[in-house]
Order: sequence, then structure tokens, then C-alpha cells
Amino acid sequence: MNQKERAIYYYLNAKKNVVDCGFHSEVAWQEAQTTDEISQKEFLAEYAWVVLSSGMRETVIRNKFGELSELFNHWDKSEMTNGDKRTLRRKALKIFNHNGKIEAILTMIQFLAATSFSVVINDIQQDGVSSLQKFPYLGPATSLHFAKNLGFDVAKPDRHLVRISKAFGYECPSSLCSDIAEYTGEKKSVIDIVLWRFATINKNYLKPSFF
Repeated sequence: MNQKERAIYYYLNAKKNVVDCGFHSEVAWQEAQTTDEISQKEFLAEYAWVVLSSGMRETVIRNKFGELSELFNHWDKSEMTNGDKRTLRRKALKIFNHNGKIEAILTMIQFLAATSFSVVINDIQQDGVSSLQKFPYLGPATSLHFAKNLGFDVAKPDRHLVRISKAFGYECPSSLCSDIAEYTGEKKSVIDIVLWRFATINKNYLKPSFF
């Protein structure tokens, strides 16, 4: 098999494994994500998730996210006074002790309160994913993670996808996912989440037997 065929074979087996392990709903969620239907509440929730996840394991964030969601009224925050901000910061830091990340979330709440959400989405759709990097804690990689969760058809260069891409001779995850998408007809964002989840549930995801 050539490079592309090996990558497709790997992906199809990975997807079967992910579904068999009970993660079908996660794949279905990514398939259904679209920027046409994203709400301000979902936008803030996904931003918070990506910011908190930066440089940390998913399991750590998942254990904290529910409590933080309750504190932030399940991310339905339309306005915030200075007093509210101080109270929220103090309570949030007791749940997740990282001042920079909590401050980034509070800053986003203030930004969304002062800006029409339709304008925010239109700017992203017109200017592309790179425009997300104006927000705190969103760099080249995390902006792609955020965009994928919002419904943009992109792949993020996290450490697992980078390793898988290199194993098949690709320069980046986007190229790998594009080749697989061409064969399967699936979105790159879906292929991304399948490969990422496969890596999290299979410690030796690069062992020869998977190829």
C-alpha cells in the first residue's frame, strides 16, 4: 500500500475502535457542528473548554468543567459588572487555579457583552480561522482547536495528530486529514476527532500492528 492507502486503512480501523469503545456520540457531535447554528452560549462554552485544555489532559478539564459551567450559569452570561467579575474570578480560581486562563474567560464574557454576536461570527467567517488569534490564549494551534469545535472544517495540530501524520510521511495533520476526507467523504474535523480519540484510548497507537 502507498502512503495514502495506509493512512486510510489506519483511519478506518481507528474509527471502528472508537465507536466500539462507546464514543460514537462524540463523533456524531462533531459531524453535526456548524457555524450556521452556533449560539453565543456555545461559543463561550467552547472557548472556555479550549482555553482550559491548553497544555493539559482532557480528563483533568472534564473533571473541572461541570463545576465551572455551573458557576458561569452554564455559559449563559450576557453581562458582568466589576463586582461580578471579582466574585467570579475568586470562585473560579478555587475550582481551577490558573489566573491567566480564568482571566481570559472573564475577558471573553466582557467582549461578547459589548459586541453583537452576529458580527463576531461574520468576522470569523470572512477573515478565517486566524482571526481567532486576537482572543486571549488562542495561538496557531488552539485557534484551530476552537474553530473545529465551532464547526469549521479544519484539523488541529495537537501532539497526537502530529505524531500520526509524521508516521505516515505527512507534513501536517491537515494534509493527512484531507487525504482521508477525499476517500471517505467525511469532514476533516470529524477525522481529527476520531484520530485524537483513538490515540487517547490506545496508548500504543503508533505500534506497527495498527498500520
